[in-house]
Amino acid sequence: MWTSTRLKRFYADGYCSQASNPNVLEHRRIICNTDFQRNNVKQRCASVYEPGCDLSIDESLLLFKGRLLFKRSRFGVKFYEICTSSGIMLDFLIYCGKQIEGNADLSATERIVDTLIQPFLVKGRTLFIDNYYTSPFLVDHLLKRNMYTVGTVQTKQKNFPEELAEHRIEKSEALFYAEKSCNILACKFRGKKDKANGKPMIVHMLSSKHTYGIESSGKKDRDNNDTIKPTNFEL
Repeated sequence: MWTSTRLKRFYADGYCSQASNPNVLEHRRIICNTDFQRNNVKQRCASVYEPGCDLSIDESLLLFKGRLLFKRSRFGVKFYEICTSSGIMLDFLIYCGKQIEGNADLSATERIVDTLIQPFLVKGRTLFIDNYYTSPFLVDHLLKRNMYTVGTVQTKQKNFPEELAEHRIEKSEALFYAEKSCNILACKFRGKKDKANGKPMIVHMLSSKHTYGIESSGKKDRDNNDTIKPTNFEL
């Protein structure tokens, strides 16, 4: 089975050897065009593994300090990956310092998701993403294509409900927001203090899969009372 690390190293070995060749003077777009390697990986994954209902998209970094003819991150090459719940990478894109081509109605980060999810648009599947990608428009866009989405979201995203973002809540409280004309649930939850900065940990989420609900978290507060959490995510 191909693991995420092996796939990235297989890809980078052939990719970077071309980029470091002094005789390679073609346009950057041609250098970044690695469809052969990427399609080879996709075909191998598809031949040995059938993904389940839960998929996730996130970025990762392949450490590399050599010379490249395309833009890279400070410490290596950035990958955008779509993986299964068991950690098997199904497909990936490389960040080359340029926007991903695709639907002009979507933002650059939304097009990353739209590109990677294309082969897996099967009714009933759920995509999990973080606030780098999530937006109300993207969640609605994927729902219209029979793909559920669950993800944390930044409150500055366009069309995120201002009433929910501005409403103050106490520790262990949860607030939900939904419109009758839209099948998307917005959630705001306040947990324990963030150990990094000492501020209250407040999470905002969007889900096209879940409905309103709360349940016991199985934990106790300092007064030995049961704490609660929304049913659509784990803390």
